Amino acid sequence: MLFSTGKVFSQEVAELGSLALPTSSSIERLYTYDPKSDRYLLTEEVGGYPISTPLVLTVKEYEAYVLKEQMQRYFQEKVQALSGYGSNVEEAQKNLLPELYINKKFF
Repeated sequence: MLFSTGKVFSQEVAELGSLALPTSSSIERLYTYDPKSDRYLLTEEVGGYPISTPLVLTVKEYEAYVLKEQMQRYFQEKVQALSGYGSNVEEAQKNLLPELYINKKFF
């Protein structure tokens, strides 16, 4: 909480949005299925030590979560390939749609 002249500004700060930090390659995201509860547990660990509270998901929530992650990764790869920046760009550009020429017009 931020305090200034007796007023609490935590609500105003929360309304501005959330802060998303880049994911480190040393963080392991592990999905574990518990058949007794029919739930998936998402945990994040660094060197075998948990760094966050596990996220408990139903099967439908898990499928939606994984689909969202896959879609984000797909579009990030396409943007990176189109921009020409990053590693392994030439390989990523091979997966882009080719330019189409019909009757000598570019589409």
